[in-house]
Amino acid sequence: MSLEEILDYIENSKSVEVRLEGDKMVIDEYKGIAKTDVKDIKSLLRGKKVKLDKKRKQIFAELIPALLENKIPFKIILERDPLLKFDMDRYLVFAQDQVKIFGFKKQEEHPLNLVWNLLKDKNCVFYKPVK
Repeated sequence: MSLEEILDYIENSKSVEVRLEGDKMVIDEYKGIAKTDVKDIKSLLRGKKVKLDKKRKQIFAELIPALLENKIPFKIILERDPLLKFDMDRYLVFAQDQVKIFGFKKQEEHPLNLVWNLLKDKNCVFYKPVK
């Protein structure tokens, strides 16, 4: 399992999931919603591939090593604005001009604190956690 494998998924416009199995990190293509009716997601099935610009690819290339080193499971979901998802309520959205941070109250919270040094010079906006 390596950074190159994950970046290869991103380069090929595939969302990726990195999870912990035992004490090993495992990379897999992100499968999305598991339990749903096909007619509920017809529009998603017809969706087009998203190509990331070089700037956002570079951001992911810088963030991923810190997460892998600390064995933090995550998902990178490629949409118009890609997501770095830690769990259902905590994720980052990488818009063109800013990073939207959901589910964290401050930058010291784990696992955001692991990548904050790389994000702090970006235009970061915190959104209040849902209660």
